[in-house]
Formats: sequence, structure tokens, C-alpha cells
Amino acid sequence: MKTVSHPCYDAIVLGAGPAGSAAARQLALAGYSVLLIDRAAFPRDKVCGCTLNAHAVQMLHQLGLSDSLAQRARPASNLALCFRHRRVSLALHGSVTISRRELDSALANAAVAAGADFRCGCRARIISHASPDVELAESRGKRYRVRARLIIDARGLVGGGRRRIAPMPRFGAGALVDADLLAHRQEDVLLSVAEAGYAGIARLRDGRSVVAAALLPGAAGSVAGNIAALLAPAGVHREFVDAVSWQGTPAFASYAESLINGNTLAVGDAAAYVEPFTGEGIAWALESALAAAELVCDSLRKNQPSLLQQWPTVHSHLFRKRMRRCRWVAQSLRKTWLLSALAQTLPVSRLLMQKLVDEIS
Repeated sequence: MKTVSHPCYDAIVLGAGPAGSAAARQLALAGYSVLLIDRAAFPRDKVCGCTLNAHAVQMLHQLGLSDSLAQRARPASNLALCFRHRRVSLALHGSVTISRRELDSALANAAVAAGADFRCGCRARIISHASPDVELAESRGKRYRVRARLIIDARGLVGGGRRRIAPMPRFGAGALVDADLLAHRQEDVLLSVAEAGYAGIARLRDGRSVVAAALLPGAAGSVAGNIAALLAPAGVHREFVDAVSWQGTPAFASYAESLINGNTLAVGDAAAYVEPFTGEGIAWALESALAAAELVCDSLRKNQPSLLQQWPTVHSHLFRKRMRRCRWVAQSLRKTWLLSALAQTLPVSRLLMQKLVDEIS
């Protein structure tokens, strides 16, 4: 099929999740021509716990989007942590729940309102990182190429080029349930932890629930069976688990081997991903987008592509310590002997857990 060339943009952004849309919006607001691309047709759902912590809400406020999202989000003030037949109630400060369908659509619309060109349902393949040159394939079969001065890769766990996978990574599964699974409980968010992994429930404003799980590879039984076992302490009946269609994810805990390749920057989950627990993942994505957009604007304004080489250092300074802390939490939750010890010292462990939740929120 003949490939048609299209005009050059200042920036092409691959992936219209929070990181991609936020970066595209900031660049468009700065007056640069931006093409935002996503392979999915919008609006769309995505595997996610759908909890935004106070830091993420603050980032949305900084973007000027908190008011428009307020009517779609539901305040979340408490978290129930279930493990070893125990339930610990922990406070959440300034957190909200919102479906990824609504959040991502609102952010993509904000990018378009700022002047970005958005094409969804369109697959992209980077042909050259140096040019940069991207081939697009629409659902109707049309193929064409676009060029830009640089590319921002925000394609999540499938982006960032070659990736390093941490040992024994979990994989994700999630679903949107047309029922409030926590209707008879006080919790806004529930997280249940066991040997097979963990599963969470978040209550949405419209009365539905988001269920997201992280499971160890090779766990005995089906995905639905493991999730049902994890959610049993929350009183979730097996028929709810069996009735929904589960979406999966690639392996968690992965890192791009290089955050910059030629004139292509990896941001958000495409740069690095660990297992977030109280909504800090979206905060990282938004903060990563703002930092990358600032660096890109500086590079474009001065016409100095070499400035992009600072991105790995900037990213490490922003996220290394926080991601290390979440990685430690993820590894700790795999130790059944540690969960048993916590269950035996519940008053003390609750104080420690609350402090940890406060720090990572």
C-alpha cells in the first residue's frame, strides 16, 4: 500500500493516557504544533485501580483541570487493607476515584482544546528516532508517515523501546463492574493481599466499581479464580467475578533500557513502572509529563536537541526514591511471614501502615 507523507510537527506524542495527553497539552499551550496519537478508539476503559492520591489531584490542579474533573470524581477518604483474615482501616487524605475512561478522555480533550491534533484508533510505528519519522496505520487501512522535531513516547508498559523486566514481575487484570461492590461497607477503596498477589476495589461516583488485581505468574488456578479468592474477605461473591470480562496487562515492574533514543523521550509508565498502591501512579505520570514538556519546550525554543539528553537525569531526580519505596512495599507484600507478623501486632502495624500510606500519597 502506498504511503503518503504528511507535514512535519514540532512534536509527536504516542499514547493518550495521562502522561501523553498532559505533555501534548503543555506543548500546544506553549504554541508548538503537536500530534497526539493513541491506538485505541476513545473513549476507552483501561486496567487501573482508578484511585488518584492527593499528589495526583494537586497535579491536575496545576494543569488547571481539577474543576472540570471534580464533578466526575468521587472523594475517597479511607482504605481497607485485608490480609491474613484481618482488616485494617487506613485514612486517605485528599484522594479521589475516577474511571480511566473519564480521566483520559478529559485530558485528551484538554489537549485538543489547547491546539493539539488528536488521532485515536491509529497505530504508530517509529521508523526513525533521529529524524524522527513515524508511520501511522488507521483502522480503515490507510497508512501514511508524519515527521516531527521530536517524539514523546507515552505508550505505557509497551512503550520506551527495549525494556528490562524485574525478577518475578506480577501482571495486571482489571474490570469495570456495574455494581457498587462496597455498598454495604464504609470503605471507599479496598485492597486485599494474599500469597497469589493482591486485588483492589474502588467505588466510582456513578455507583459502579473498578476491580484491579496484580497476580504472580504461575499462580495455580484461573485469573478469575485467583481474583475471587483475593476478594472473598471483602464479601464479594464469585458470580460477580465470573460475570465480568477481564482485561490484562504486560508484566509490571519494567524499565526502559534508555529514557532517550535519538530525539525520542520516554515518559510516564513507558519510562519506568513499579506497582503503585494508593494512586501515586497517575501522579508520577502527570509529573513526568510536565517535567518532560518543560525540557522539550526549552529544547525547541533554543533549537538545541542536545538539551533532551538531560531527561534521564531529570527523571531520576524526580522519581528514583519514590519508586524505590514502592518497590520495597511490593516486595514486602510477597512475604507471607511478614504479613503473619503484622497480623500478630495489629495496633503497631496499623500505625506503620498509616505512616507509609501518608508518605506515598
